[in-house]
Amino acid sequence: MSSREIAQLTGKQHQHVKRDIEKMLKELGEDASTFGRIYTDRQNRSQTEYCLDRDHTDCLLTGYSAPLRMTVIKRWKELEAAQPKAKDAAWLEARQVGKQMFKGLHDYIATLEGSGNQKRWAHENATNRIYKALTGGIVGSAKSLRKLYGIEHGTPRDKMSHHALAQISLAERRIFEESQRKGLETVPQFNDVVDGICERLLTGMGALLIEDLPGSVIGCIAPPASLVRRTVVTEEYSRGIQ
Repeated sequence: MSSREIAQLTGKQHQHVKRDIEKMLKELGEDASTFGRIYTDRQNRSQTEYCLDRDHTDCLLTGYSAPLRMTVIKRWKELEAAQPKAKDAAWLEARQVGKQMFKGLHDYIATLEGSGNQKRWAHENATNRIYKALTGGIVGSAKSLRKLYGIEHGTPRDKMSHHALAQISLAERRIFEESQRKGLETVPQFNDVVDGICERLLTGMGALLIEDLPGSVIGCIAPPASLVRRTVVTEEYSRGIQ
């Protein structure tokens, strides 16, 4: 939390808050310059402020009145609530495996005959078809899935559960294995394999990726009448679609 925000929250002048911080850091035997940073004021002048972590902010507040301490504490809770939740080990592992599978599929497509645009589209098409299959046909592209997850940029996979990530990797692996088994040589042949596998996944799968969304979002989605809610692309099911 910056000294300017502390000043705003407590109604104190910024120079007085900086003075309090400097006094506190001196008593703690710490170098104030390590907490300092430069900002530009309204007159376009470079000014110094201090940026404190939670412990140093709490220490500073011990010299302030109870109402002022409570105001800053509530603000800290808001800041902490806004931070993204740490991913657990299962999620990190699933995401890492997914990145390796994604790259493996990309490298495989590069070995097929076809133009650069054909190869780029082949991988994008495979990803979109998998998303469509694992949302029960509700969305058909990464762009649409990002919209549902409430993000403008980046991959929607960072918003998914580790379970959903694992199922995507499994679907990509099935595409890769069937493509190799058939000894494909061209991009169009690869696209046919993707279409066939994902059509069968769509028939037997439900809204796995949709289930990662908040209830308020799910309530606004009108799933197809034929939607079959499954939560796992099991090994047994995958063998059954070969």
